[in-house]
Amino acid sequence: MTVFSYPCTFAEMSDRQAAEDPKIRRIIDELPHLRKDSWKKVRNLCETQFGKVLHAQSLDESLSLDGRRRLPLEFAVKTMKKDRVLKEPSGIECGRNEIYAARAIDSMNLPCVAKVYGTAQDSEHLYIIMEYCKRGDLCTFAGRCGGLQEENTLREIMTQILTAVAALHDAGIAHRDISLENVLIAEDGSLRLTDFAQAIIVRPQGDRTAREALVPGDVRGSLPGKIGYRAVEVVAGASYRATKLDVFAIGVLFYALVTGKYPFTCAQVDGQLFPPGEASAGRCRPLAAQLKRLGVSQKVSPGVVDLLQQLLAPNPEKRLTAQEALQHPWLVGDPDAVYEMPGADPGGRQEDEDFENTTVGSGGEATNDGDSDSFY
Repeated sequence: MTVFSYPCTFAEMSDRQAAEDPKIRRIIDELPHLRKDSWKKVRNLCETQFGKVLHAQSLDESLSLDGRRRLPLEFAVKTMKKDRVLKEPSGIECGRNEIYAARAIDSMNLPCVAKVYGTAQDSEHLYIIMEYCKRGDLCTFAGRCGGLQEENTLREIMTQILTAVAALHDAGIAHRDISLENVLIAEDGSLRLTDFAQAIIVRPQGDRTAREALVPGDVRGSLPGKIGYRAVEVVAGASYRATKLDVFAIGVLFYALVTGKYPFTCAQVDGQLFPPGEASAGRCRPLAAQLKRLGVSQKVSPGVVDLLQQLLAPNPEKRLTAQEALQHPWLVGDPDAVYEMPGADPGGRQEDEDFENTTVGSGGEATNDGDSDSFY
């Protein structure tokens, strides 16, 4: 029986099983063949590290990859150059890991996660065939909104994202690349989390009592996630809990939806996202004053500010889990309870006087306008 050391990627788990048991072949060696004349490209959706994501249509109504489940007539397909993926060493972003993770996660039937209809290959490419979300991604939606303060919509968005991530974490999986671009919008307006190229297994699957394994800090600069979404501990090169990295990234996503800007500049001074005095805090306390300075806190309820402060807490041990965030008073409809929470100061009263000398974004000197990088 193979004994694994966690955390590990899906690719590492599959490859080790195949290496230790001659009866087990690597999944990637047994992918079904996808005929090139069985489907056609409608348009390009986006470029990826290993290829493209296409909007596609089936040319064969009986097209099936597993002999049981027919593909829909309309789907999205991620195409990856086979030679590049097979030669690519395991790292933060790994095409083989995405294929293995997509297959494994789809079998779990988790809520608010993009459906994977199958994985396949031909002589040149590897394919992940997925649910087509015709309304695009959350980044495009956010760009059209220019800052979203309609709280019922915000509440629905956050509930669905946190539901997906809490289910992943409960299964012992961390995404590590949560962003606006990796949340898709289905035709009915519901959300789908996608892109598991950086996903890892942080504890034995099925063992909910096991403690999550720490991911070693990477001193070589190969960090998970997109630069604007990386948690304090990751940027500092420290070992980290990948599930808490996910929660921090959700906080960045939430902030970006509300303000139309990212909360931290990419020009991080000395690798710090927060002033040194805030490193152990269980809340991003200067955030309330920053939102007030941007004119946003007057447009949203204190519950929005409070949830943001806790998702973006610099101390990962005090940062909310995804499941805890789902129980936040603002999400469950008990706004008055926000003021009763320990350390709550959603109005930013304590920070108002010190805001000019406080840097939320870079750890350097405060900017004069309180602004940060826009994603529009």
